[in-house]
Amino acid sequence: MKLEKRSIEKSIREIQPDEGIVDAYLTAWETVDSYKTSFQRGSFSKTFENRAHKIRLLWNHDTLAGKCLEAREDEYGAFVRVQFNLDTEVGRTAFAHIKAGDVDAFSFGFNVVNDKWIDGVRTFTEVKCLECSPVMFPANDAAVITDVRAEDFDETVISSELYRRGWQLLSAIERTLDDIVWENPGNIEAVIGKTDVAISKFHSAYMSWLSESHDFFGSTNGIRQKENPLTQAVLNNTIDKDIVSETSLTLSDLTQMRDGKLLSIESRSKLAELPEEIRTAHQAHRADIVKSLCDELRHGGFSAAEKTRFIALLGVDTEPEEIDQTINFIKNLRKSL
Repeated sequence: MKLEKRSIEKSIREIQPDEGIVDAYLTAWETVDSYKTSFQRGSFSKTFENRAHKIRLLWNHDTLAGKCLEAREDEYGAFVRVQFNLDTEVGRTAFAHIKAGDVDAFSFGFNVVNDKWIDGVRTFTEVKCLECSPVMFPANDAAVITDVRAEDFDETVISSELYRRGWQLLSAIERTLDDIVWENPGNIEAVIGKTDVAISKFHSAYMSWLSESHDFFGSTNGIRQKENPLTQAVLNNTIDKDIVSETSLTLSDLTQMRDGKLLSIESRSKLAELPEEIRTAHQAHRADIVKSLCDELRHGGFSAAEKTRFIALLGVDTEPEEIDQTINFIKNLRKSL
């Protein structure tokens, strides 16, 4: 199937600033868009019923920005309620543009299941909705990729390219198979022959990509898992349990801990909702970081620039002698841990 995209101007209806939640319409029923296409009421009912929770919220059809909370049809059109992940830069950026009114168009990517021509208009009677996205330019042709996080620039480049190439391979085979059927109507022998060739080429390309991805991501995850007990604890407790849906933790929170990093201060209260193994591992990892920091301060001391930065990070307004007392206290704190 060929992935198609459509958009509707002025589609955002309500915004909840504190929660990062936006209500919007993907399309209005029986209106003809610039593609000379239209959507009948009922065309989204099956996809919303079966996979509403799987619809991806992207930013400009490119990067993961949050999740879909609700998807349903009403008298006006195809309605969605989405929540931007404000713990991520892309989520904050996308939501800020919507809140400011810079972006007011919502678009969505879909595969056609059934359609028909009515008075020269291609009318969709059933579609499979894959993603929705606020967009700067409607019907943007950028390839869809999943969220990529890495602190090392080279790792980011490689992982981004791998994610993008995997999506492109899947998208390409869908489009190719759709085009084969479209260009050879009624010729089943041609369809079978060309499909066999296309799938063979796809199989070779995809298996090569899969091997390359496993070499990169598999080795990276293996190292993290062995070196960091927090990573292991999260992996142990998420194999048969969907923590994101059962707790208030976001996917970003879970990924952060899976990468062996502490939760942000704002998210620490969520630890109480997690299994004891994860809570214990998180606390132990925090203690290790504090000990390492105190050891560094005790042996390395402070330069003038570091002292200024330290005071700024503390956010306190104290006298010089009080600052020195605080620094001396931290230097000696390691002895008591």
